[in-house]
Amino acid sequence: MLLLGRLDDRGRLLCYVARTVPLTLSQRQEFGRMLAAADDAPPWPQPLPAAWSGQLDRREPQPYVQVAPLLVVEIVVDQAYERGRYRHPVRHLRLRPDLAPDDVESWRPSGPR
Repeated sequence: MLLLGRLDDRGRLLCYVARTVPLTLSQRQEFGRMLAAADDAPPWPQPLPAAWSGQLDRREPQPYVQVAPLLVVEIVVDQAYERGRYRHPVRHLRLRPDLAPDDVESWRPSGPR
């Protein structure tokens, strides 16, 4: 699974917006070759509280690997959206090597964080 973020409307803060459904083996391998360790950690708790990422069926905190936010992915989402996040897991459609994070429209979260 990937945790996805977008830069805020000032282009400075990486805001969590979604998590993907579990990735296929080929998707995991593709990302494994392209991801780099993060120099500066995103402002997200480590480990994630279970409810923070919307996984209400898990009670234990979820560890994750922080990586540099350098890749852009195209996703498929449903309409369930609240507090600046997609409520349900999104589906990874494809990697977008033709785009840089700065090419993606900035994010203005709605509601409290």
